[in-house]
Amino acid sequence: MEKIVIKEFGVLKDIELPLKDFMIFSGKNVNGKSTLAKVVYYFKSFRTELFNFLNTAIWSRNSDLSISSFNRLMRSKFLKLFGPTFGQNNIEMHYFFGDEYQITITLKGKYVDFNFYEAFKIDIFDRFVIDLKNFFKSLSSLREQGKDITEEKKKFMQELSDRINEVFGSEQELYYFPSNRNALPALSMLKVSQEDYEKTNYLLYKLHSQIDSLKHSFSFSLDVLYEKFIGSNEVDEMFKQKYLYAKNIISKLLKSNLIVDKIGEKLFYNQQSYVRLNFASSAQQSLVWLLHLLLFKMLDRKPIFFVIEEPEQFLDPREQKYIAEFIALIFNSLPSQVIITTHSPYILFAFSNLLYAYSIGREHSEEVNEIINKDLWLNSDKFMAYEIEGSLKQLFETGIFLGYEFTEDYADELHKEYKQLFKLS
Repeated sequence: MEKIVIKEFGVLKDIELPLKDFMIFSGKNVNGKSTLAKVVYYFKSFRTELFNFLNTAIWSRNSDLSISSFNRLMRSKFLKLFGPTFGQNNIEMHYFFGDEYQITITLKGKYVDFNFYEAFKIDIFDRFVIDLKNFFKSLSSLREQGKDITEEKKKFMQELSDRINEVFGSEQELYYFPSNRNALPALSMLKVSQEDYEKTNYLLYKLHSQIDSLKHSFSFSLDVLYEKFIGSNEVDEMFKQKYLYAKNIISKLLKSNLIVDKIGEKLFYNQQSYVRLNFASSAQQSLVWLLHLLLFKMLDRKPIFFVIEEPEQFLDPREQKYIAEFIALIFNSLPSQVIITTHSPYILFAFSNLLYAYSIGREHSEEVNEIINKDLWLNSDKFMAYEIEGSLKQLFETGIFLGYEFTEDYADELHKEYKQLFKLS
């Protein structure tokens, strides 16, 4: 099982986090929710960065394939995510994965230092580098045999990708939806260099790039997208119903339909009336690509890991229930792992109900399904929620989500103030 241990990293003083499939990080501002989510995202990205490192080498042939070169790559990414680490001399982070692998990050002087334990260095890094070098040596023979070298390289890298995924025990695509995602429409229209964009806001830049690669898929309605994606393939009726349910939630939240054309992203309220996304509401700007990217991945059915910071952004309590249901539906529809960071008691309450529905539904399936659609239920075995304040406090124990108690604390405090004011009226 994957696990992350953190000591003295900013406000995160003492963290031991086993990675569940569905995790919620809650708590006050500046208590480390986003930092912890980014640490998980960063360590999960070692797999894709290792593949990219080797893939670059196979096409350029001039790359430095040393472990120190890979260190520099990961150090650069660390700085893009977390910034300089001056004054944090006692940082210690560990990532445990697979049966016996571990990566440790500490500070060496002023700089981030990686300790790749022997099992990782020998079994993973060195082995794959040797295989790549042996492939280079075989190129002359392949040319003599009349082989297509480009196709041989692609074939080799696909095999290498499969082996890397096997070692890490994952083939997830990674997505991070930062809290400032509503800035995407404006940034899309600004002429910012890729280098400056990536340095100043790496997560937003990365999400922007992932969205750009999918925009062409939304040049028509979501019904047409479904038909084009599925084509003549047989799809069970249950999956189709899940897709329609997700599409319905998108309609409730956006109250419009996204169409991307040569001019850009437009939200249509009817066939003639639309607003360009950069002039849409803050809620629409925050939600539109979160919803559509995850819907696309639902159709794609490939494993994903995704982080959503503050899904409640700009939403009233009723709409927060819808976004919680959408996230649960995506989670239940494909192999996935999700982290939610939130301040909202309504988000906690919404997920509480979905967990409770699963618990009660095991004995009263039909009755519970009438109240909460079965496709939204959350399996408590895959779930964990934490309040973060330097360390972790579980909000979920022995099948009961303590989020109910957590939300009641907020309500009681407001109600107490109200009663005190009312007595004076």
